[in-house]
Amino acid sequence: MLSDPGFKVQLKSAGGSVFDLVPEDETGASFKIQPGQKRTIYYLAEVPSKLKTDNMMMQFMLEDEALKMTLPVKTFKLPSVTADVPAADYAVKKISVNHLMIETQLKSASVYAENDTGKWSIQFRVKNLGEKSLKLPAYELSIHTNEGYSIPVNAKALANVTLKPLEEKLIDLRADVPLHMKQNMLQLQLTEPAVEGKISFPTARYKIPYAQEGRSHLGSENIIENDHGTFGVKLSSYQRLPWGDGDQIAARISIRNTKALTVQLPELKAQVKADMRDISSTAQIVIPNDQTTLAPNETVELYVLANVPYSYNFNQLRIELQESSGEDVTRFLSLNTRAVNNVVNQVAAGDSYLIHTPGKKAEVRERMSTVYQDSSSNLIYTELEMASQETRQSMQAQLVAYYKTPDNEYYEAEVNQSSVKTSPKGKNLVTVWSKLPLNVNTSQLVLYVGEGVAGRKLTDLEEESTEVIGSINTVGLALNPRAIQPATNLGNVELFPYKLSITRGEARLSEGKDMLNTVIHYNLIRNGDYETGEYEHKLIMEIIDPNGQSTEKTLTLGTDLFIGNNKSYSITVNNNFRNNVSGGGVRINLYDEFQGRRMLIGSQSYPIIYEENQVNKPDSD
Repeated sequence: MLSDPGFKVQLKSAGGSVFDLVPEDETGASFKIQPGQKRTIYYLAEVPSKLKTDNMMMQFMLEDEALKMTLPVKTFKLPSVTADVPAADYAVKKISVNHLMIETQLKSASVYAENDTGKWSIQFRVKNLGEKSLKLPAYELSIHTNEGYSIPVNAKALANVTLKPLEEKLIDLRADVPLHMKQNMLQLQLTEPAVEGKISFPTARYKIPYAQEGRSHLGSENIIENDHGTFGVKLSSYQRLPWGDGDQIAARISIRNTKALTVQLPELKAQVKADMRDISSTAQIVIPNDQTTLAPNETVELYVLANVPYSYNFNQLRIELQESSGEDVTRFLSLNTRAVNNVVNQVAAGDSYLIHTPGKKAEVRERMSTVYQDSSSNLIYTELEMASQETRQSMQAQLVAYYKTPDNEYYEAEVNQSSVKTSPKGKNLVTVWSKLPLNVNTSQLVLYVGEGVAGRKLTDLEEESTEVIGSINTVGLALNPRAIQPATNLGNVELFPYKLSITRGEARLSEGKDMLNTVIHYNLIRNGDYETGEYEHKLIMEIIDPNGQSTEKTLTLGTDLFIGNNKSYSITVNNNFRNNVSGGGVRINLYDEFQGRRMLIGSQSYPIIYEENQVNKPDSD
């Protein structure tokens, strides 16, 4: 075995200046080499930048203990110094780590301007070419400018990285470079961590190609690569709609797995900027089907929601999806789009639209719309028919709605729908309403309907405590409001999903009595094809007697009036009938009452049967 004889090594310039050369690492300071083994030792020295480097020599010396002096052992003439040229654009550079070789590459770089700063995003690739696992040193990273400045780069993502043999990793780096510096003359420098008493030399340098960050165009797919795989990413749709006292943006993003292996998606959070305003604190990510893996060529669609003041106009939207591990945050993908157009599909009056969300597919159409009036305001009321398109029992989407006027005024609507599962091809009756000022033209309203979301998923109607934080996939449904014409007879009265048919009615008045007893005979059926929420309509029966006096009774369908055929219901009216009524008829008016407002839906008169008192009446004989 050859042991280090304890050489002292020096660098001597042509002008006679002498500099100590020190081993690059500790293994070179005191080495042992087995028979037949080779060892390469790297020596470093720090010299003035203006020193001439031609005709330099390297001297090996050994301490002679007897003479108490250092004697030369061997002197080598050094070849011309080779300049340390940074790696070309996107070129691969191999470097040695603990006698193992790794491959490094500046994979991609892009910049966008924000105020007076160039915001750089850099993707750095490292690959272990050795046959053993390798832990990377805690490299220090910096960007060097043409003006001579060194800008530190957060290299936390490179700390504690261990690579298996042939394993590679993509590292995302960020840097801010003042715009007054030349953005097209930058270099990325990789330096081993500083050690006390040891000279720190750059391990490698890389040219940073200048490229402005690309724009994401609506519907166009871009290929991105990260540590999880390679994906086709596109902004599928963008909507900006009212939410509370502000607006909410909803961006639908499609992510397609382009590789032949199944990919596990990480837990993501969103960073969102509208122009210069950071609205990330309001951002939510919604994955409707809770999908966490992507098979080869499979696509997942997720939604990013964020709130902005309704008066705030912006031209550029930036969305970045990030994964976090403890305090470490890594970019998964980013989208940057300019002049985003609000995409809200418009549905003509009488037509239907489809909900495509997996597990909640349905066809939705307007069944009817009408207006309940009073002296201070109007109440617009709409019934929607939502027919399930699923092949299994399913919870249908909870709808969120606004009424929109031609003047772009939005009125938040109340929505009532069933909270039970719907069978395949089953139907739901959804009622929607809102109070409007009298000056709003109700004949030109459009109903904006979306799917409500809570947390990271669509709202579950069974969970009443779940707060709806937004809506997705909103469409504009043109309405056809109509006035309800009161029926001139009560043989066919509709209070959907109920239908009432009064087959016969009569009032009986006994001579000398003040009680008028009115009886109706009716059939009441309920359309069983529909699931509904709580039935909020009331049936008001008004009886106008021969004296013109009105008596009202509030009837609950299914309770006061039973469902079935050949049923009867009676009501007794007390009035001063004994002296002034001996015949004639009564009028029955039926009203649909909703949210305290009434609408006449039918009216008909029925005869009074006068029953004379036979007591003390003389015989006709």
